[in-house]
Amino acid sequence: MIVHHAGRNGEMRGTSKREDSVFWIIALDDAKKDADDKRGARFVTRFTKPSRNTQEEIPPLEWHLITDDANGKVTISYEKTQSLEVFMQLIMDGVTDCGDLAEEMKVSKGSISKSAKRMMDAGRLKKTNRKRYELNDGSEPS
Repeated sequence: MIVHHAGRNGEMRGTSKREDSVFWIIALDDAKKDADDKRGARFVTRFTKPSRNTQEEIPPLEWHLITDDANGKVTISYEKTQSLEVFMQLIMDGVTDCGDLAEEMKVSKGSISKSAKRMMDAGRLKKTNRKRYELNDGSEPS
């Protein structure tokens, strides 16, 4: 197991060669700044490199850890984040390039391709060329 911190750009500092032999990479993102409840720790876990043997997409999870001031009891909760909704909202907002979507969502281009395929299979999205997507309802992103 390697535990490593990210640089200012949110990516691992130093050489990416360290990631080559790793089967799983999990990123932690701060979720406290956008939350209504600022108590405790709040973060999102994302698999930026899931194992090649993983059949299903692993959704990002938002975790919330709170220590009760009165009795010291720790409460841990989590919920799935709505990554497909975020993906579609970005496209509606005009972010249509695969690389830009990956950068905005802090996931790999492969994850974006999987989300796009899921939305194309559902009839909600179409590919305009090799790297761009648009809504399938005929409306253009704003």
